[in-house]
This record gives sequence, structure tokens and C-alpha cells, in this order.
Amino acid sequence: MISSAYRKSNMPQKALEVVVEYYKLYGDKVVSAALLTSNGEAYADLGNYDRAMMMANSAYAMTGGKGSDELSALYGRIKKDM
Repeated sequence: MISSAYRKSNMPQKALEVVVEYYKLYGDKVVSAALLTSNGEAYADLGNYDRAMMMANSAYAMTGGKGSDELSALYGRIKKDM
């Protein structure tokens, strides 16, 4: 996922911008729990924990409450850093 690559390159804002562009082109077809989790991480990188929590909660709902290791890590990070 390209947004993850930008995050790993310490470019969380660019990660979010890329997702917005894909969303403009393809709409809801690009939205997934993994993408929402990655967006949540990017928002956390930027210190926007409220938005990060919104992304995490949306990802959790999308998985039917099953979550993932990455999503659990995001929740842990938000809780620790808030």
C-alpha cells in the first residue's frame, strides 16, 4: 500500500494526500480496514489523535469487530500518546 510506504519514509501528510486522490478517482472501492488503519497511523504520526481514533473505529467496524494486529497497535499507540 503506497500510503504505508510514505509513512515509513516519514511523510505522513503525503500518505494522507495520496489516499484522498485515490478516493476522488475511485470512491468507496478503495476503502478497506487496512487503508483506514494506515490513515489512522498517519494521523497519529501528525499528532491528530482524535482523527486517528475515528479511523481506527471505522476500521474496527468494517471488520465486524475482528480487528487486526496493526489495528490493535494503533489503538495502543493512541491510548499511550493521548
